[in-house]
Amino acid sequence: MSGERVSLRAILEYLFSPGWARWIATPALQEPLERAVPAVWQRTLVALALTRLLGRPTRTDMATVLLALHVSGVPIDRLASATGIEPDRLLRLVQAARARLTDAWRSPCPDGRELVVRWRELEHDRDGRRRLALHLQQCVPCRAALAASRAADTRLLAWAALHPAPPSATKRHRLRRFAAVSAVVLALVAALWRAILPDTGTSVPIAEPSASNARTLLWLGSAGPYSVAFDLDTHAWIPFPTRFPADAGAFRLVSPDGRLVATWTPDPPREPRWLDVLQVDGQRLARWRWDSTTLRRPLAWLDATTLLVREIPTRLPYEREAEYLERLQRTSRLLALDVSTRRETTLLHELVTDAIPGPDAGTLAVITAMEPFGPGATSRTVEWLVIAPGSVPHRVARIDGYVGGIGDRPLWLPDRSSLVVSRRPPAAPPSLPTPTELVLVRPDGTVRIVVPHQPGIAVRPLTVAPDARTLLYLTVPLGQHERAALWELSLVTGDRRPRIRLDRLSGPLAALWTDSGAYLVLVRYIPGKEPASSSIEVTELYRLDRVGASLLGSVPGRWGFDAWGQPLLAPLTSLPSSTSAPLPPNDPLAAGPLALAPGGQWILGASAPGRLALWETRTGTRLTSAWSLQHPTWHPAGMAFYALDTEGHLRLVARSLDGIWQPEPLAFGDGHAAETFLVSAVGPDGRLAALSRASDGSSVLWIGFPPEGIPLRRWPADELVGTPCLVWRTVGHLLIAIPTPEGRLALEELTLGQEGTWRTELVTRLRPFRGQSLERCELAIDPAGHWLAVRAGRDGTDTIHLVPLETPGETLLLDSGPTGAGLAWSPDGSRLAYSLGTKLAVSDRRGQELLQTTMGTPSALVWVQQRALWVLGRDGSDWRLRELALPATSSSSTVRAASSRASSRLRDATITSSSGSIFGSTVGRRMATRALGSDAVQGQLGAR
Repeated sequence: MSGERVSLRAILEYLFSPGWARWIATPALQEPLERAVPAVWQRTLVALALTRLLGRPTRTDMATVLLALHVSGVPIDRLASATGIEPDRLLRLVQAARARLTDAWRSPCPDGRELVVRWRELEHDRDGRRRLALHLQQCVPCRAALAASRAADTRLLAWAALHPAPPSATKRHRLRRFAAVSAVVLALVAALWRAILPDTGTSVPIAEPSASNARTLLWLGSAGPYSVAFDLDTHAWIPFPTRFPADAGAFRLVSPDGRLVATWTPDPPREPRWLDVLQVDGQRLARWRWDSTTLRRPLAWLDATTLLVREIPTRLPYEREAEYLERLQRTSRLLALDVSTRRETTLLHELVTDAIPGPDAGTLAVITAMEPFGPGATSRTVEWLVIAPGSVPHRVARIDGYVGGIGDRPLWLPDRSSLVVSRRPPAAPPSLPTPTELVLVRPDGTVRIVVPHQPGIAVRPLTVAPDARTLLYLTVPLGQHERAALWELSLVTGDRRPRIRLDRLSGPLAALWTDSGAYLVLVRYIPGKEPASSSIEVTELYRLDRVGASLLGSVPGRWGFDAWGQPLLAPLTSLPSSTSAPLPPNDPLAAGPLALAPGGQWILGASAPGRLALWETRTGTRLTSAWSLQHPTWHPAGMAFYALDTEGHLRLVARSLDGIWQPEPLAFGDGHAAETFLVSAVGPDGRLAALSRASDGSSVLWIGFPPEGIPLRRWPADELVGTPCLVWRTVGHLLIAIPTPEGRLALEELTLGQEGTWRTELVTRLRPFRGQSLERCELAIDPAGHWLAVRAGRDGTDTIHLVPLETPGETLLLDSGPTGAGLAWSPDGSRLAYSLGTKLAVSDRRGQELLQTTMGTPSALVWVQQRALWVLGRDGSDWRLRELALPATSSSSTVRAASSRASSRLRDATITSSSGSIFGSTVGRRMATRALGSDAVQGQLGAR
């Protein structure tokens, strides 16, 4: 351990001043480092706070000190328990510190992040080394991240070689005096900390969630007012909090930097009358309205603030076609419109069909029709122009035979060295459809065929890699738009290889290159259960790697494209903020579920017993008729939900572009084996897990992206007592609560691997009722995936349990009482709300009760803000939706002081308040029971 101590002190002396470093490292010189971590960490916090208050220079922050401790030999789990930081956040901090210490950092994939961060610990863990080696064989980002992590740790350890000589006797005396003063300061800080924070007892240590760092997000717009986003770091869909104005056009172009969107609506004859320039968050920056003497249409973004606009004259009354054609050729223009200054610049005085800007905005590929009308209009000319302000454009190269279309526009190589064009082969008849070939056009006018044409096949260029060495293209059978094949072409060697074969296509495809690789977005349709039933569109996101293409996520609906099929993809680092509070439904509700969509745009409720309807939360307006659906589960993007009809069949309800919500029968897995579905759960990536009852009475677990459901687990009828509960913890990790005949609730975690592999692991066993079987269960996971709330019930009695998934042996028995409804975490995961009988309670993750009140038979509850609950409860013979507002602080004194005002904070959300309040005002505090083992907790409950 001496080498570790010296290394830690040496690193600290580089990060802090020598005096601070020696004082911080003193506990590590007196006892083993792992035991000294809490004292070292407390002294580190004091040193960071005082050095910053005094304005002293320092080279470190909290993340770098954590990395120093880890490099010195402290495992991640020990750091988490000693510092009180949640393991997931601790992994992110250590990863961020390594990223700052290396010049070429690359983030690992979500599946391998923990293995890469813990690579030092795995040197003594044989199984961990094997898992890391297997993962590195197939993951390029993790191999690069591991190399960067080793380089960062080597750089940090290299500073230890500069360890100075021990201080002299005088310096030691000063150090002891400095340590005594610092100890007094530390005691004062600790006392002040205890005075500010509420009394939390000795329960499981909790670290409050911190503000998220910049993320790698992919924005997928649509032709409607709403958008969705996908987190490329966590592989999870995220509801987009803002929307476009209702009058924004459905034809759209995204600027090269992804910050602006030009929208317009075609007006006969297919040209817009007005143009809006919006930010991605929906804020309107400018609007243009054009007169009727000319027709204008945006073609592309020339740069981040300049639009290319085609202007053509309108046809005059009684003007002959030949006269109009001559004037069309003579007076048409290609304009550059600066949206920031509204300045217009004429680039060309000719009729242009389309224009594709080059990478540097100084080159332009202009497309013109060989003949505006007649058979020749199917063949076009592509010209390579060099444009410069104040000069006539220079025509570099020209190629004939371009057919034209949204899906096969010419592509520029990022280095502007060549242009990729899909053209009709020479001497081919001018008719459609026609086979095409891919050619590479150079500035000197030379043309090289890179993909020869094949009979009955159309070739479409898709995207070029940032290094201009790789081209992705599609091959589509003529007349069969539902099938295509994605190919990769090396522009250096000419080698081609297939990447993925696609079917059930329902529109164009789009691809985007990022720092982590290439991503493919496409729209497919799910065939209906019956041949005559309508199909459902879903958008799928794939990541392309060396092996092939892996499906990252799917979302119902058409996303990522505008009404014309133009791609609407843009990388983002953060989401815009939205402060609008949701409004409750303006119609009376009945007993039943209450489900707020992720993002808070919509809410599902029971309009009548057994009947669901949908309301918009911006106005409280009801949008749909009543459906005979049950057990609704929202998709994480907030634009669709799954439910079961009265016969146990899966239904998908998604918002169409015209605002219609319509339940559609969903084919999922083998419809013959899965006769009746019982429950379903949707993962963060859109993966569906559903439990069905087979014809032989067994229960089958299906998991997959619809319609490809795979049966992973099967329980015979004699192994279950009741229906298992499902909830997704994170991407690829499903929690299953299985009621067994022994009267226990077995909590398992099912982890999905690559190529259809999976494994299960027992988390813990709960015994809510000694010697008695269960009848029902319910699960609720906190947003971070670290805490699980479990409701178990039988014979009119429920129990509420709190399971810390990192340490499941420290399960808490939170409460028990008459059967209730509702189990929900607050948006930040710090509070849990539940009901038992007529009691409604809110607890923190330590088991401390923050608020308790009584009401008449709650039916459902949902969090609408960090400290606001909507509660659906009985008021006499009616059901009322009321809002419960929690105090701003969670200290015991504040809760007690607010108890007298609890009734006034509960307000009727559907009609005016009646004279008699059904809510009580008593707020009590209950001591939560904590045991070392889950079975011990349940044994105490059974004894009661």
